[in-house]
Amino acid sequence: MFRANFKILLGLFVFLVYATDAKAFDPSLPAKLSKKIADLRETKIKGARISFSLVQLSTGKEIFAENAEELMSPASVLKLVTTVAALKVLGSEYQFPTEVFLNKVEGQAPDLIVRGYGDPSFEQQDLLELAQSIRQSGFSKINNIIIDDTLFIDPPAASGIAPYQAALSATSVNNNTFYVAVSPSISGEKAIVSLNPGLDYEVANGVNTLSYKGESFSVTFSPSSETYNPKNYGTRKGLLYLIPEDPVKINASGRIAKSAELVKKFFSVRNPVRYFASLTKHYLQLSGVEVAGQLLKGETPGSANQIYVHKSEALKKILVDMNHFSSNYIAGQLVFALGQDEKGYFKYDLGI
Repeated sequence: MFRANFKILLGLFVFLVYATDAKAFDPSLPAKLSKKIADLRETKIKGARISFSLVQLSTGKEIFAENAEELMSPASVLKLVTTVAALKVLGSEYQFPTEVFLNKVEGQAPDLIVRGYGDPSFEQQDLLELAQSIRQSGFSKINNIIIDDTLFIDPPAASGIAPYQAALSATSVNNNTFYVAVSPSISGEKAIVSLNPGLDYEVANGVNTLSYKGESFSVTFSPSSETYNPKNYGTRKGLLYLIPEDPVKINASGRIAKSAELVKKFFSVRNPVRYFASLTKHYLQLSGVEVAGQLLKGETPGSANQIYVHKSEALKKILVDMNHFSSNYIAGQLVFALGQDEKGYFKYDLGI
């Protein structure tokens, strides 16, 4: 029997209490807080390190402290700072644009260019609407698909395969994650294993459908994400780069009950730009637009004509999602979107 010992590390407690009059404080409050912390240590969070500071905002006087000077990792408390910064710089009603251009190519269909601004809420449904708008504008064929992700300067790659370890990119879709879906078929036969639309990954299906209840299956990648470096550019094409292929094999193995519901497991993508380009191509073709050329990346040329702009939901809604789900991905996208100018420097005086 496997047994694990868990130790909780409580990184930071910050309590801010506002009062216009010092007499508004219960003088017994420090003693009550001290007892509460002692109780926590003895019951729910044994072995935890606690740093606690209670300050009266009207005077700046410290009312109670417990290891207040001890340095700790703030962890997701930093999302509160990110929230304040985003609201201060961008405003609660700000909408992230995603711009679409067409660039004429002599003797060929035009190139399609998508320029991203770091929209953390952009999903594949938005790509479908984008593709449909192009078809409705009268274009039935394009040449190359060019992804302009240049707004973010050297964003971090995925730190692992879990969704919370997703990479950042100015052009991102589906939180830079994809899913592997497993559903049962006939008892004794292989289960049905599928990916979200637009991915060209190879799938090795080793999941069996069984008559009894319960499911247990695993998903692995080959090669693993740790062996891949998305910063390796493909062949140069003038001022652009060919987006290199990303051959991934998904190995699904195990079992699932015949009576089970569909199960989805989510993973981070290794190359966000390739992912965005592949899904763009998929939804263009699905909408009746032929793609004759290649998948490229680079800056939007000055000769390109803007034909469509997708706008995200309001920032205030995106921030609700970030804090409700404690999304590292959204927080990272926001920091890059509001924090860099064309040289990569922080450009705002927040005044806070």
